[in-house]
Order: sequence, then C-alpha cells, then structure tokens
Amino acid sequence: MTCCRGRPGTPARPGTRTRPTSTTSRRPAGGGRDWSRSPTPSTTCCPDRRPRGGRGPGGAGRPRSAGRHLGVWNPLDGPPAAAQPVQVPVPVPVKARVSFRLPADLVETARDAIAHLAGTADRTSLTALAERALRVELARLAITHNDGRPFPPRDA
Repeated sequence: MTCCRGRPGTPARPGTRTRPTSTTSRRPAGGGRDWSRSPTPSTTCCPDRRPRGGRGPGGAGRPRSAGRHLGVWNPLDGPPAAAQPVQVPVPVPVKARVSFRLPADLVETARDAIAHLAGTADRTSLTALAERALRVELARLAITHNDGRPFPPRDA
C-alpha cells in the first residue's frame, strides 16, 4: 500500500488516487492528468506534510504579500511607490482692472517685443510685461525713498 505521496507502508485515504504500481497506467483522454480525482494531502495520511497554501493549522502562518515576491522590491516591478506630498494650491492673487494712457510708441514697442518673443522661452504677454516693469520700478522707488521697505498703505 502507498499513501498519497507514494510512500510504502502507509495506507492511502479513501477517494484519493495513488501512484500506479505498473508502468502501463491508463491515462484519461488527452494524455493529461485526471484533475477530477486529484489527491488532497492530509495530515492523517502524511503527518509531516502541510496542506497547500503554506499555512499551518487554523490558517495561521506567514501572511501573503500583496503582489510582491517574497515581500522585497523587484526592479522589474518598477520603482516603489513614494508617499506623495500634499500640495497646497497657491492662491492666485486677485487682479484689478486698471486703464491708463501711455505714449503710442511705447505701446507699439511693447507689442513688437511680445510678438518677437512669442516663439521663444521668454514668451510673455503685454499684461505680464507691464506687471514686471511696474514691480521693478516700485522696488527701485522703495529702495531709493523708503530704505528698501514697502510703502505704507495710503489713507482711504
């Protein structure tokens, strides 16, 4: 007699298939294994053999890792997921609409510069150009007339 693993001397469980004793065994159609009667190992048949799944009695044992082989990083899996820092959106400053008169030749020169820079890395708009120029001039005036500090708010 053989057990479910083919060991001599131990009885096989009823309902399990044992290894054939002859070399001319009958195989199912298609030449493959008969999966309908596959042996299920048991600790009563083979006390030293654990059931498939790698877990001991009661399902305890090593937990399975979620999609990682042996729980280590594999370079073929891609880089490990890094914790994404929470990005707080920068509030857009409120803009006011202002109209004023400028010399026509200054406006045309500014428009020509904007058109010329349209295909380069220094691409800008007329609004952005005017804003930068105003900020630079205000910083110069603060350095010259207010010891580099911002001007105090005016009385309403």
